[in-house]
Amino acid sequence: MIETQGVELFLEDLRNLCKQNKIKLTFSNYKNVSLGGGMKASGYFDIYNRVLSVAKNRPEWLSTLVHESCHLDQWIENKNKPNSLWTKSDIEGESVLEDYILGKRKRAKTALRNVILIELDCEKRAVKKIEEYELPINVHQYIRRANTYLLNYHRYYELREWKNEEWPLSLVSRTPDKFRKDAFYLNMSKKMRKLFIDNGF
Repeated sequence: MIETQGVELFLEDLRNLCKQNKIKLTFSNYKNVSLGGGMKASGYFDIYNRVLSVAKNRPEWLSTLVHESCHLDQWIENKNKPNSLWTKSDIEGESVLEDYILGKRKRAKTALRNVILIELDCEKRAVKKIEEYELPINVHQYIRRANTYLLNYHRYYELREWKNEEWPLSLVSRTPDKFRKDAFYLNMSKKMRKLFIDNGF
């Protein structure tokens, strides 16, 4: 565990928030946590089963935890707002996109848009939280990885396959270290698509 005052305060606040909202906070000692159906991830927030889980046997486990905690924040703030990003993504978002990837739907463009926007909002929240708690996470590096993650959704949609998120430095180092306007994420440029393809994604 990273021992800093900021990390300890962040963890304490997160545990309290989870307890207040009846969310089970779990940590795995492995490199991944199971999503079911053979799928794995470095972490996830599942409101239906009321679980926030993160794999700790990774150098970036704290970054993952911050990200997933921001999904919890999104849910708390927007669960009762019918026109919120959270509600739109919940109705036509990740589950619809997954059905498309599995060949159960012909199109899922709206779901792709909703997922990218909810994840972009989450990433912006994560950076604010990193700075607020003074967490030992390089913000510029975090944003580069966040931008890679967000743009990768287009390749996910096009290939109908989610490739390993351990992206090479040659890819991450050439993505922006600042957040851009929504259009940058919603419409992947030819230049960025070529960058992903050249790096095997």
